[in-house]
Amino acid sequence: MSIYNEKTLKRELERGNGVILKLPQAEKTSFLTFGIVEIAPGKNTNEHSHDTGEEFMFVIKGNGSVVLDKKEFKIIEGDLIFLRSHQSHQIINKGKKYLKLLISVSPPLDV
Repeated sequence: MSIYNEKTLKRELERGNGVILKLPQAEKTSFLTFGIVEIAPGKNTNEHSHDTGEEFMFVIKGNGSVVLDKKEFKIIEGDLIFLRSHQSHQIINKGKKYLKLLISVSPPLDV
C-alpha cells in the first residue's frame, strides 16, 4: 500500500504549453498511471487519444473545458470525466488560476 498527497508527487514532467504532469517518484504500476495534471491559465493539453486504454479525470480545482471528439464541454470543480479508448480529447484552462486534475490512465503511460 502507498499513500500520496500532492507534496509527495515528486516526479514532475513538463508536457509543454503550460502543462505539468505530477507522478509518484518511485511507484511503477502494472495496470495504471495515476497523478495530477496542472494546466496554467489560458493553456491547454495537446489534442490526443489513448489507443489501448481508458482514462478518468477528476477536476480538483479550477474550471475550463474538455474537447471530446471535436465537441467542447464546460468542466468545473468536482466533475469526473471518462474517456474511452481512441476518444480524442483536449483539456483547456479557461480560468484565471491553475486547472488541477487527478488522472488515472490504464494501461500505464510510457513516461
